[in-house]
Amino acid sequence: MIQAVVFDIDNTLYEYEPCHQAGSSAMSQAMCRYRRTEPEEFQRLLRQAKTDIKEKLENTAACHNRMLYAQRICELAGIREASAALEMYNVYWDAFLRQMKLYDGVNEVFSFLKARRINIGFCTDLTANIQMRKIVKLGLDGIPDAVVTSEECGREKPDKSMFLSILKKLEAAPESSVMVGDDYGKDICGAKACGMGAVLIGAARCGCDCAADFSELLTILAGGI
Repeated sequence: MIQAVVFDIDNTLYEYEPCHQAGSSAMSQAMCRYRRTEPEEFQRLLRQAKTDIKEKLENTAACHNRMLYAQRICELAGIREASAALEMYNVYWDAFLRQMKLYDGVNEVFSFLKARRINIGFCTDLTANIQMRKIVKLGLDGIPDAVVTSEECGREKPDKSMFLSILKKLEAAPESSVMVGDDYGKDICGAKACGMGAVLIGAARCGCDCAADFSELLTILAGGI
């Protein structure tokens, strides 16, 4: 009997890449107000900034912080104004959030779980502020019974601390809980290492339950209740 279902957010509940592209484009345009930069050059600077930050802060929420990316881009480009980094950060997330849209069938799955009083958790990498903003923008405010981010755990998935933390908040046993995510290594392997069930959504992979979409996920979850 399933007591709790835990969901990743990014690329699980919505499509990440179009949002990231919209944010990156807005960031590039903002940078041009401080130093004229072609889109190709901006992308090179962004890749270098991400590499530099991730080398320092690997496996922590801060390694995804767009403010640190923006600051590093400004350093690489010789831009001294703090206002440039602030503007680049803000326009990135404004454009990103505007682009977000839930996958079809997500609300039906949540309604199904709520009707059966099955707890819902969100277990997600990145910083708490941004992930909370995503939850609100997606119209999911009040849906999760608990949320855990890698910022509060100090480590990212597949580290066990992420999964154990959300299970503790939900007061659910691993063997009666299911993780739903799009990343086999982080979401599926991490959950299974803690004794949870797991469903990989959006792709097929040997050795685990897979759902092409949320309609298939609903069928899988219904079969476990």
